[in-house]
Amino acid sequence: MPDPLPPRIGVSTPTRGGMAAWIFFWLNIRIAGGIPDRITPDNYNEQREFDGIIISGGADIDPALYGEEKLKEIFEKSGSTHFRLRDIPRKVFLSSVAVLTFGLRRILGLKEVPGADRKRDGLEVSLINHALENEIPMLGICRGMQLINVVMGGSLHQEIADVYEDVSNPKTVLPHKRISIKSGSMLADVLGKTSTYVNSLHHQSINEVGQELDVVAECDAGIIQAVEGRKKRFLLGVQWHPEFLVQYGSQRRIFNALVTACTNK
Repeated sequence: MPDPLPPRIGVSTPTRGGMAAWIFFWLNIRIAGGIPDRITPDNYNEQREFDGIIISGGADIDPALYGEEKLKEIFEKSGSTHFRLRDIPRKVFLSSVAVLTFGLRRILGLKEVPGADRKRDGLEVSLINHALENEIPMLGICRGMQLINVVMGGSLHQEIADVYEDVSNPKTVLPHKRISIKSGSMLADVLGKTSTYVNSLHHQSINEVGQELDVVAECDAGIIQAVEGRKKRFLLGVQWHPEFLVQYGSQRRIFNALVTACTNK
């Protein structure tokens, strides 16, 4: 009998932008032995079949999906400027970090996170529900983890700074943030460790955790960094971007685990 084909991994991305991320996803999936297949709102059709799904990072999720208004609209209604004097030192620090990482982000083609993309929201909600219903292995990254959480009944903090006021959260592709991983979790087994450093490109985070999800990693400030499904074969969400950490074997193992789960299902 001929050898089975490598598993096809669908990677959901925005229609515009995201090319740098897609290149890194392609590389990680190929190294892991899978076939990467890019999905966008403009190229998707229901006839395409995938052995595994990755919901990638990008635009903020429409807060209406978890029953909230956008913070900007709330402050406009209230007349608030949403400015606090105690934010000044933090903003100066974050601006300095942004300057230092600007060159690297430009080289990689990374741009500022765009506003809401409702067309993408709709596609990815459909993909997530399909994966859950059919037990298709799924990995959510940054926005992807957040959307999986929302689809499973959870909610988000729209601005980390409003909840974790004394926490700096510089946006960088470099691993700078230490996280603790729950011993005995799938993620700990995959990474082979219970503590590691990760990068950070987000300003939102999980608030209420979705049904059938367990928190398995947090940073020192208590911001949720990873969740796992309780019942599904492979359901993992991480807040950081392992695709940009391809130089680290432990981070490549996240993609290896997804491809292996697709092969063994």
